[in-house]
Amino acid sequence: MFAPVRKILGLIARRLWPAAGLLAASALALAAGGAARDAGPATLVIDRALAVALDHPSPGNPGLANATPTTPVKLPDEWAATRPSHEGGVWYRVEFDAPPASTPSEVLALYIERACSSVEVHLNGRRLHALAPAAEHTARHCAYPQRVDFSAADLLPKGNVLDLRVPGHALHRVAARQRAAGLSALQIGPSAALAAEQARQTFWNVGVVQILSIVLVVLGAAVLMLDSWNRRSSHLRPYGWLALGWAALSARVWWGEIPVDAAVVEFVIATAFVPVATACMLFLLRLAGRRWRPFEKLLLPQCLVMPLTLLLAGPSRLFLAASIWNTLLGLELIAVVAQYLWLTRRQPRTEYWSMAAALAMLVTTL
Repeated sequence: MFAPVRKILGLIARRLWPAAGLLAASALALAAGGAARDAGPATLVIDRALAVALDHPSPGNPGLANATPTTPVKLPDEWAATRPSHEGGVWYRVEFDAPPASTPSEVLALYIERACSSVEVHLNGRRLHALAPAAEHTARHCAYPQRVDFSAADLLPKGNVLDLRVPGHALHRVAARQRAAGLSALQIGPSAALAAEQARQTFWNVGVVQILSIVLVVLGAAVLMLDSWNRRSSHLRPYGWLALGWAALSARVWWGEIPVDAAVVEFVIATAFVPVATACMLFLLRLAGRRWRPFEKLLLPQCLVMPLTLLLAGPSRLFLAASIWNTLLGLELIAVVAQYLWLTRRQPRTEYWSMAAALAMLVTTL
């Protein structure tokens, strides 16, 4: 029963170990490069700011009451904790002195590890980084670190004012906490050093996900092709769709700006999790050689029921509805994993515990 799977996994191991080695080497090289550059001039870290919830395109407008940022906040500022119901934009203002070691000809940079979902930057009243009008409701830059270069000659010796506008979405309107609005601590320093930090963080936030999604697409397509040649192995088809579905869930990191309203994107992401979890459970049940028919009959209707319940809940309760469904699917997956491990407990110990460790990682990830 497990011979086809052993052959597939053996082929994967032989072909992907070199890729895994290159991936690890690239990660170590980027980390080492960043560490070497960080030993240079000191970087100014800003973890305090003044804030005001305001969608107007410029702070301090005399025609608007309470338009100037005056509320002290600590960075990182997660809106889910500090302004849980706010939907729109927040202006942040920080004041800082020019780095003492900088020269007028030096290129400096502002580095923002996370600005969700995007950011607009002004320095001493001059706009350094602007948002396109269409990006206000479509930008999805939460996973992308931001770096804005400027000349040290643009700084005053004392009292520089940095204004940032962060448009974002409240927690209850997104499907996952990672895409709820917020702003990380800020760093100001030499552009070269901060560019290395940006490259390292982008690699781990985005690059790794992109590499793995490519691997999953190739793996899923290969398994589905194998399934078309060998219909007797009923576990191959859900395994192939599981790999392709997981890659599809990761596709959102490829596009920073999707020309679709954020509410639609979040709805699609929330509903896409159900068929992926269903494919995973069907794969495990069929790999174990058992058909748990009453349970299987409940899996496919879930793929239709969940989108309907999310539509009924509405965008303002998307996070709550998605969290309830994710908890239910997680419990179902744990039950299926336990069933699989019980049915396959007589496998060779090395194979059994390897699969158990992989399933534990899967459940933890989901």
